[in-house]
Amino acid sequence: MGSYKEKPQFVLQAPWIPIISTLGTASAYFLALVVGSFLHFRHHSEEAFPGLSSVIGGQYPERSIFQVLMAIFLAPRIISTLLWSQLGASSENTILSNIGLFGSLKIVSSILFTYVSIADDPAVHHYALVFYVASTVACMYAQTVYSVWKRSPATKPRAITFGLYMLLLILVTNYSIKHMLYEESGASTKLSLVEWLLVGLDVSFDYYSTVDFEGIRLEIANQKRMVHFMV
Repeated sequence: MGSYKEKPQFVLQAPWIPIISTLGTASAYFLALVVGSFLHFRHHSEEAFPGLSSVIGGQYPERSIFQVLMAIFLAPRIISTLLWSQLGASSENTILSNIGLFGSLKIVSSILFTYVSIADDPAVHHYALVFYVASTVACMYAQTVYSVWKRSPATKPRAITFGLYMLLLILVTNYSIKHMLYEESGASTKLSLVEWLLVGLDVSFDYYSTVDFEGIRLEIANQKRMVHFMV
């Protein structure tokens, strides 16, 4: 934004944004799962593996650990979404031009299911999760299309991850029906395992943005006592 004579006070290479976001989000889920399993596994005696919602929105302290870490690493996710919005804006393709919108909806829905836990309001929590999954599918598809458009080396891993994510969504639907409607033995455990696999694919997909952000840097400079963010 304009020229300035002073050197930037802070410079960050953009590929570090998805790296920080991926590590932070992964740590939030992983620590919540470990702590929840260690402290409250007895509360899931009917399951062989604790479910996603029961871990991130069930009891203290795993719920609080998850909420705090998600809050800490929210900023990199927002910055990443803003960068994707800029990248998609250069295309006339409707899907690509709305990458930023899909990412924003994903962030809003993640905030909802994170801070409105299943213990607070089960309906809102589950609706937010469904909306989050829909937003994630839109983001994955749009970013995969972007990779194809740019002939990016991230195209293949993105396509594979997106394909696996869609396959697991079918399994989630199947196990959910068997668990909730037919109360089939073992369906709850299978549902929980697939849910955590979905989380792993979702988090790992964000890492591929390091390829797309190559050559971009974020600069904070002081010009006439005002702070400017240079991209």
